[in-house]
Amino acid sequence: MKILKRDRLLLLLIMTCLSHPVMAGWILNQDSSQINFISVKKNTVGEVHVLTGLTGSVDDNGQVSLTINLNSVETQIPVRNERLKKLFFETDIYPVATAVTTLDLTEINALTLGQLISQELTINLQLHGVQIALPVSVQVSAMSDHALWVTLTEPVVLNIEDYALSDGLKTLMTLAKLPSISTVVPVTARLLFEAE
Repeated sequence: MKILKRDRLLLLLIMTCLSHPVMAGWILNQDSSQINFISVKKNTVGEVHVLTGLTGSVDDNGQVSLTINLNSVETQIPVRNERLKKLFFETDIYPVATAVTTLDLTEINALTLGQLISQELTINLQLHGVQIALPVSVQVSAMSDHALWVTLTEPVVLNIEDYALSDGLKTLMTLAKLPSISTVVPVTARLLFEAE
């Protein structure tokens, strides 16, 4: 009987170590997280850009809050960075974008280390003074007992006309002497949350 009780205790301990409980106080790791977006000019030239100025958290109800510093935009061309900040995003007026959604913690609490799950979410994205609810698909994985990856499994396609950004786009086209820049922008995200 003592051996059986000891074996049960050992099994319980192993299961506890393999499980990935989600607690309050998950904070975004800014250094390991980023959002990418793709611009297409002249109908055929695609370029990948990055936003690294991210802060965020997951609370004990699963609510994810993300703030995106638009002044962190990086296109590998300094003059284009400045034009995007001042003329497109208008960061003097709208310095950040925000995104809010809710993860299903019941599924996440059942994750074992290295396991992946998919969730269908609705993100409320506020950009340039406009808020729109967007359906997204994410993959969530537990990398350790204190690290949680949340990644978009497919790009979210934004239409800049929906966010009152058309005038800024026209200004960029004029300054860069481009015949076209697509108004449709695919966006991807890879976010690492760590327990405090």
